[in-house]
Amino acid sequence: MEAIFQQAKMEQEKFDQAFKKNQEVDGALEFQNSGDNNLTKPASDDKPKRRTRKPSNPLVNGSTQIKEKKLLTRGSTVRVVSGNFAEFVGTLQKLNRKTGKATVGFTLFGRESLVDLDVNEIVAEIS
Repeated sequence: MEAIFQQAKMEQEKFDQAFKKNQEVDGALEFQNSGDNNLTKPASDDKPKRRTRKPSNPLVNGSTQIKEKKLLTRGSTVRVVSGNFAEFVGTLQKLNRKTGKATVGFTLFGRESLVDLDVNEIVAEIS
């Protein structure tokens, strides 16, 4: 058993050294390619671009969308189609058609958690 751990430790050290060597080589190449004129890069170039949170609408036909909204009633089962809770299934607790918000209850870690979502992010679950 001890030999297996020693062997795994040696392999890990080899991979770590190879990774460090590769990073040093890549860093040196980037520095050589950057040249003197790019030394003062703005910090915003290093930050990743944020993606917009546009809810995707899986319904192509507008009349189908109206039918789906009519099926959204309190206590009905709904599926989230976009956003942070995409592909989650829960029960509709509240629906405010004026503001376009819906409160959906999900069972997470054995407890029901209420989440406020846009009506565009949910569809009625038809089974």
